[in-house]
Amino acid sequence: MSKLTTSLAVTTGVAALLLLGGRPATAHATTWHAGVPSALRGTWQRTAYAGTGKNRFSFKTGIYLTRRHFTAFGLGDPFVLNHLKYHKVRHNVYAVKGVEYLYSHKVNHIQLVKTGHRLKYKITLPKAYRSGYSPAYPKH
Repeated sequence: MSKLTTSLAVTTGVAALLLLGGRPATAHATTWHAGVPSALRGTWQRTAYAGTGKNRFSFKTGIYLTRRHFTAFGLGDPFVLNHLKYHKVRHNVYAVKGVEYLYSHKVNHIQLVKTGHRLKYKITLPKAYRSGYSPAYPKH
């Protein structure tokens, strides 16, 4: 009987350690929320110029955000993400991920920074597309 009670006590002790205190705490545990925060939604755009002299012209460039779609538009093809999820990195900084809709159909990550009444973004993943922040776009 003593072998049985000893092995039972050891098994119970190991199980209690694993269940109660054996797991390390996760650092930076964030939850990805569906959509985009309402403070960021809307059209953020500015006027940009291209060309010189008589060939100079203006065009609108900016970001259009809805609950489920991110579109960065300008002179060339737009950059479109669908099925958006976000988490808050710090005050007025959000990480957003979504599926690129037009070409690759792969998951891309962007970072949105809101400063006052302006919004800027940068692509953070995949590594091939990493860039600096875009110009700041005022809301319209």
